[in-house]
Amino acid sequence: MPARRVAVFIEYQNCYGIARREFCDSADPGIRGHLLPRALAHFLAGKAGGAYELVYCGVYCGIASSEREPRTFAARRKQAAAWEKAGATVVMRPLRYQGADERPREKGIDVRLAIDVVAKALAMTPFLAMMWRSADGGLTIAFWWAAALSTLGIVLGAWSLVAPESMRFHYFRALNSRRSESGRHLLTPADGWGWSSIWQIRAVGVLVIAVATAFMTWILFFTVPGVAY
Repeated sequence: MPARRVAVFIEYQNCYGIARREFCDSADPGIRGHLLPRALAHFLAGKAGGAYELVYCGVYCGIASSEREPRTFAARRKQAAAWEKAGATVVMRPLRYQGADERPREKGIDVRLAIDVVAKALAMTPFLAMMWRSADGGLTIAFWWAAALSTLGIVLGAWSLVAPESMRFHYFRALNSRRSESGRHLLTPADGWGWSSIWQIRAVGVLVIAVATAFMTWILFFTVPGVAY
């Protein structure tokens, strides 16, 4: 049996905060609670047992302004260099400063992580088992990714039920628009399985809605927080 191909995405600030809360005292220095992303990735990948290949370890974090917080900026750059030397991919985004007295906040990290999850999911088969809910019951990026895909599936399925001809028209118009730009042969509904019959379009729509609904039901009611599936 071939080794599992595994990708691990780490939202560093959340991991650091959980480590501080679970393993440190409030009086401990800020250096306590930091972790080694590559080692964590191997630990998580090995939880399922058997051989695996860690094909991606991504660390997503914010970085302070070099003008406002030069020491913090330098520390994060040094930290990121160590992670990259260990084999991790580091994605950093500037912290957002809203006021003089307000602590800076991370901005756009979750969005970038979600985009990379989708990109890796499309590139890898099979993909890493994902944790849908964190140990404290919070919803993870993987959950929202699945929710977005399921919602899209339900919307498209409903469209195919209510207006199958409209869906077919817009699908082939968009498809042929791209094909014409590259000089390829244009397609008609007769060229694609299931598109020539309105009832087949509706049947596929019902199937898509059923699968999307069942998938989200399983995530919400039958998965355990803190466990990857």
